[in-house]
Amino acid sequence: MDFVTHICHTGAVAACVCWLVLGCDAGADDDTDERQEAVAAYQASEQSEAGDIAAVVNDREITVDEVELHLDKLGELYRRSNRSFDDSAREDKRQRVLQQLVDRELLRDHADHKNIEIDDKQVDEKLDGHIQRRFGSQSSFRKYLDSNDMTVADYRSRIRENVTLKEVVNHHVDTATIDDEKVRSHYDRIANRRPADDRIEACRLSVKLRGVDDDTHAQLRDDLADAAAHTDDLEQLAEHAENWQHEHDVAVWTRLRDTRWYEKSHVQPAASRTLFEADELPGTDENTVVDTSRGFDVYRIHDRRDAGVRELDEVEDLVRERARISKHQEQRRELLQQLRDDATIEIQLDELPDHPQIELVDD
Repeated sequence: MDFVTHICHTGAVAACVCWLVLGCDAGADDDTDERQEAVAAYQASEQSEAGDIAAVVNDREITVDEVELHLDKLGELYRRSNRSFDDSAREDKRQRVLQQLVDRELLRDHADHKNIEIDDKQVDEKLDGHIQRRFGSQSSFRKYLDSNDMTVADYRSRIRENVTLKEVVNHHVDTATIDDEKVRSHYDRIANRRPADDRIEACRLSVKLRGVDDDTHAQLRDDLADAAAHTDDLEQLAEHAENWQHEHDVAVWTRLRDTRWYEKSHVQPAASRTLFEADELPGTDENTVVDTSRGFDVYRIHDRRDAGVRELDEVEDLVRERARISKHQEQRRELLQQLRDDATIEIQLDELPDHPQIELVDD
């Protein structure tokens, strides 16, 4: 599997390159298209070959081969997601592809002028994270390198460039402060897009069991319900459940989740019946035990609201983050426009000619 396909599956580098470097608008209708294009551009820009020149950016050449490689990889990503990428779609993407590659060269050149350097420690940390999250082991990582004719040094070089281009943008933008007025304005624009179902605000304790029969399961449920009725501390309740490992010789795993909003349509059927459909609904600030396929969930409800538009307090953190991203993108666009104005850019081919496609190796 080649590098761009791999990072598309994992999503992390794709999101970083797309959002922070090449400028795909988060939440836009064509986000999937732009993300795939940006991922392909990242890979293609590393694998250009000598050939006809499509553009020159501050004396740096972008070849027709590079554009075609980008389109090949973009087509592969489309096919992997069962989307059509015929000759017409390929032609439609050419100029957009070229513009993305121009923007990447502008950022590379700007990084050189600003003397932005990434130390080896940062690269090592990123590499360790990639190996752990994407490959799972050193042996899998080595197999990936061998299958893509790469060395560790090649992979480290790609990490270094990705982090460098991210830093180029971060040096220009200032998104530390998003004031309440901006948050309210952003909320007003999106509040009515998708009304919410009936919902509760609650914290939740998940208790998963392994190695229990039906009788033991029922016994533990009764024990948990009794303990839940006598405490308002879910951490204490988690400790109580974990003691079952010694008292009942069962495997127990607990997870305490932060307070958040749960919609009726987004919880399991058993939870929906108990929390939203029962004749007598659970009250606020009391614990409610719900059976799950692997154990129990305990909900402690703090608030309850009927179906309708979400209030700002329900989505403020999300709205503030989206406002921050919007500001980040706006400032990134300003940076790219400034770089274009100051650069010498020559587009040597108005319409890029057909070019033999570079065959990609399937997984």
